[in-house]
Amino acid sequence: MRKIFTLTTLAVLLSCSFILAEGEAKAKKKQKPKAKVTFNGDVQYRWRSEIFDGVKKDGTEWSNKTGDFQHIYAFNFKMKAVMSDNLCFGMRLSNPAGYAGDNIVDNVSKVIGGDEGAANKVLSIPEMYFKWKLNMVSLAGGVIPVSGNTVLDLVAFEEMCFGKGEDCWIGKTWWKVAMNNSQKGLSLGLNFVKTKEASFSLNIMNTIAEGAGKGNLSDALKKDQLRFIFSLPISLLGKKLAITPVMHLRTNMYRSADLEEANHALAGGIDIKVAPVKQLAIIAGIAVDGFKNSSQENDPGYDTTKTAPFGLLTQLAFRVKPGYGKGMLDIKYGAKKDREDEPVVVTRSLFYWDARYAFPIKGGLKIMPRVRAWHFFNNDTDNDYKKVHLRPALYFMASF
Repeated sequence: MRKIFTLTTLAVLLSCSFILAEGEAKAKKKQKPKAKVTFNGDVQYRWRSEIFDGVKKDGTEWSNKTGDFQHIYAFNFKMKAVMSDNLCFGMRLSNPAGYAGDNIVDNVSKVIGGDEGAANKVLSIPEMYFKWKLNMVSLAGGVIPVSGNTVLDLVAFEEMCFGKGEDCWIGKTWWKVAMNNSQKGLSLGLNFVKTKEASFSLNIMNTIAEGAGKGNLSDALKKDQLRFIFSLPISLLGKKLAITPVMHLRTNMYRSADLEEANHALAGGIDIKVAPVKQLAIIAGIAVDGFKNSSQENDPGYDTTKTAPFGLLTQLAFRVKPGYGKGMLDIKYGAKKDREDEPVVVTRSLFYWDARYAFPIKGGLKIMPRVRAWHFFNNDTDNDYKKVHLRPALYFMASF
């Protein structure tokens, strides 16, 4: 009888243990955090005009005075998946040209049997990345969001414009447009201070600006153009004051034929944002950028038209929220020249302004009139002129 009682008790205890273990396993399973996924995005449609005009040195009108009425669309669809306190993933889909917007030339010939390639492209993936963080260290890789600033706005067209005797600013605007606010690469962040009142961090990004393709393994770093972006964001007084020094390095802008000598491009500058009240923010920035091609002086066909290109960009911006809608004004001055140009160093200048006001309409719609203008002028005594590129537009925007 005692044996039966002992066996029964043992069986009961084992059963209870099994039930408790199963219950604990289920509880742990339930406690396992699930990915938190969020979505947001925006769609916009623009009516806009492109107007080009100018005056030559002799006072006559510019020969290519033109205008064009356009229909432009743009969109963004963003997803963020937070897997844990340490890891998240991000993605953004956009129209092919991104923030620049895509012009609708027509809605017939490109649908069936039209031009191939870019004409039929309907989607771009400007962001697809992971971000891992642990304490003060963060690491991001993939197609990473990289917001513009005065330095990057200048860098966006350093190779295309500096030292060249042409107005290549036309059609090429700032970093946000040229790069769709992203880069394929790896980014390291070090957050030294992060409180409600102040923050201080160091961000370093590395990517390939331009690859040279296949070649000798030992020459890979000599041919590829690598991009390094260093920024030191500082926020004070509860985000009422933000200071961001930025430095950009692009390697191998020019290389000698024997690959022994190289010229690199270096840009630097600072952005300052002051927001004394919620209704007003003022942003100021300055950046300089330059490089040389002295490494190719002894090479056949040495290009003497861009021996020491240099660029300057300054900006002043205002953001106003009077209680209904938001007003924005951006003013920029840029200049470019070849420091070793002979017999006279010609400075080609650009004065740019952008005025817009977003009116919120009931139901989630915003209507924003906008006017942008690019004014070009130079000090070339042989080819002096003034050009104006005017772009009035009306935006219809909705977001979620």
